[in-house]
Formats: sequence, C-alpha cells, structure tokens
Amino acid sequence: MAKDGNDRVIARLPTAEELALAEFSKSEMLQSIDKITEFSKTMITLVSGFFVAYFALLKFLGLGENIQLSTLLDPYTAGMPPVLFILGIIAFVVSYVPHIRRRETLSDLLAMQRYRNRALIIKTIPTLFGAGFFVSGLVIALYICIQLLF
Repeated sequence: MAKDGNDRVIARLPTAEELALAEFSKSEMLQSIDKITEFSKTMITLVSGFFVAYFALLKFLGLGENIQLSTLLDPYTAGMPPVLFILGIIAFVVSYVPHIRRRETLSDLLAMQRYRNRALIIKTIPTLFGAGFFVSGLVIALYICIQLLF
C-alpha cells in the first residue's frame, strides 16, 4: 500500500509472482521441520550403510589378510571413520527424535512462533553436526583407501 499526495491509501492487487512467492514462503515455513526430520531419517540409513561398507572396503583392499595396518597407517587414523560415522548417526537420531514440550495454546501466536523457532534450532544444529561428521568420515575413509591402493 502506498499514500498519494492527499494522504489517501492506494491499494493494488498482488501480482502473480508475488502470490507465488508468498505461497512458496508459506509452504517452506510449514514444511521446514518435516524436511529436516525426513533428511535425518534418510541420513541415519545412509550413514549406517557407510559404516558397514567401510569395513567391507578395507577387507576388499586386503587389510586384515596380508597387510599389517601398523606399516601403512596410523591405527588412530584407520579408526576415525567408524567413530565419525557413529557420531553422525547419534546426531541424526537426536535431530529425528520428536521435539517434546509442554502444550501450547493455539491462540497464543507469539508462543507458537517461539516454539517453532526453538524446534528448528533443536533439529537443525544436530543435523549440521551429523552432516559434518559424515563428510569428515568420508574424507578420512577416502584418504585411507588411497593410502592402501598406492
């Protein structure tokens, strides 16, 4: 809304782009917590699979048969990916667990907004840590595999 020179309010209808942007923003706001939860659920499965695949890959590359770990790698380095994967799984589980809090009344808009913002923070921070642990574990696992190949 705008005012003209005579202090009258001039209203206009929103454009199709503005309506679409408003609908998109509303959809993102309403679905953001669900998206984080779904992402965490997917990542729990993915990281669990990489945990198992890491050991299978080490065995495939010959570790444990004829190659001694101490001659090629630092044992702490070789043990880091599984630890990071487990930490990632724990972080994603924390993010996936429902956010339980006292009952809020639907008539208190400010309390609902605070509840949503707190739920987003509680779910986003562990998700970011979980993703960081997962990527770090992958990078170290890649380094180990390259060391074993060459």
